[in-house]
Amino acid sequence: MIFKKKEQDQQANRIRDDISKDFPEKITMKDFIALCMAQYSVLIPLGLLILLGYFIIVLFITKVWF
Repeated sequence: MIFKKKEQDQQANRIRDDISKDFPEKITMKDFIALCMAQYSVLIPLGLLILLGYFIIVLFITKVWF
């Protein structure tokens, strides 16, 4: 049982090393926040424009049809 646990740990370490070779740079919290802010700086205005367009269309339809 102990031997099997050691073998599993060695295999996990090999997998971790392989992954770290593929992704050598570590992302910091500052970088992560910058990525999130960059995405939201695009998504929030886009969503607001879509909502504004929706309300203008609804207003136009209700004014014209009723």
